[in-house]
Amino acid sequence: LQPSSVLSWIFHATLASLSLLAFGLWMWARIQLGIYLTFSAKAEDRLITTGLYGIFRHPIYYFGTAAMFFYIVLLEEYFYLLILVVLIPVQVIRASREDAVLKKSFGEEFVAYRKSCW
Repeated sequence: LQPSSVLSWIFHATLASLSLLAFGLWMWARIQLGIYLTFSAKAEDRLITTGLYGIFRHPIYYFGTAAMFFYIVLLEEYFYLLILVVLIPVQVIRASREDAVLKKSFGEEFVAYRKSCW
């Protein structure tokens, strides 16, 4: 094997691994929300602060974006990075709306939670 082909294999294996890891964490975050997973910003009867949500405030957004990024780079279809140029601002807006709803519903509990995680 040529050194360049070994490096290429390592590079692609790393991207594939990172994409799969991010996808797995994205799925785990969705599972942790369980019945509280919705497609609109609304608060239910409890604030989820355990598991990935004890570390990250919006793990579905973080890991979904990361999985998509690594997969696009792995495929070397850089044009599709434009999807992220649109998707990231949309996710920031959605996260802000979710934060506002949660702060309104849970008050100081949410403020303390927000300070304790990313």
